[in-house]
Amino acid sequence: PEEFLAERTVQQVRAACRDDGVWSWPLLKQEHAALPLPLRALFALLLPYRSYLLLLAVRLPLALALALGVLPAAGLLLVTQLALGARFRGTFNGGSDYMTVVVLLGLTLASTGRPLLAKAGLGYVCVQLVLSYFLAGTGKLLKPAWRNGEALSRLLSSNRYGTPDWLKRWSAHRAVALPFALAVLLFECGFPLALLGPAWALGLGGL
Repeated sequence: PEEFLAERTVQQVRAACRDDGVWSWPLLKQEHAALPLPLRALFALLLPYRSYLLLLAVRLPLALALALGVLPAAGLLLVTQLALGARFRGTFNGGSDYMTVVVLLGLTLASTGRPLLAKAGLGYVCVQLVLSYFLAGTGKLLKPAWRNGEALSRLLSSNRYGTPDWLKRWSAHRAVALPFALAVLLFECGFPLALLGPAWALGLGGL
């Protein structure tokens, strides 16, 4: 069932991006009338349906190149990420898309070879990463459902993340869900400890 739902979701997103879908280029380009001409021309090149599919395809080799240490690939990936944001009128996957932009922006600055810009870019990524975990943790901490394990149990029992059936059954028990929920709260609220030094950062990153 999870594989079927995943395939169905992919089909629905593809249909929504076609020229007769809710994210169709003919409809979207009407919203760009007030943009500067160079930006409109760039979007007209990158965002029609077939170009959009090609844009998705080139992201994979660029991501592999970046993973292998080819830092200039970060700038190209940043352009594609911003174009995808324009295609969906904002972020499609919420916080993960936002953090992707943050990381790519920092790596793009680092790829300039200028030490000051590199430090500024990586420092920006660091601050945003720490804040994202800390604010998420404090937000959860204020909710009783997270403090008693109920929220984690509900999250794992949904089909959103393809949770295995055995884990769904286990997480339905409060005695199992509660310690894991508290561990999530402790990890996220304590993430600023990563700023104490490399060992703390490596330990928290490993978790």
